[in-house]
Amino acid sequence: MTNKLTYLFLAFALLIFATSCEDEDPPICSCEELVTRVTWTLTPTDAANETVQFSFVDDDGDGGNAPIISSTGTLAANASYTGSVIFAN
Repeated sequence: MTNKLTYLFLAFALLIFATSCEDEDPPICSCEELVTRVTWTLTPTDAANETVQFSFVDDDGDGGNAPIISSTGTLAANASYTGSVIFAN
């Protein structure tokens, strides 16, 4: 009985040892996402002024055609705005 128990224990230890040698770290992706659109929106804190939006669009990425930079609305002097930025591909 002790020989069977010893062999069973050794087989179990060998199984644990063999499976513990695997690489547990997932592969790290070092890829970067290309941002081709940026939109900055400024919303006035009071209703007297208009919302202003600035945008940058470069659909072909680095190189190729020049980016398109545009804006809508006009910033008012002495006004307060809250802003948000959206980065997209």
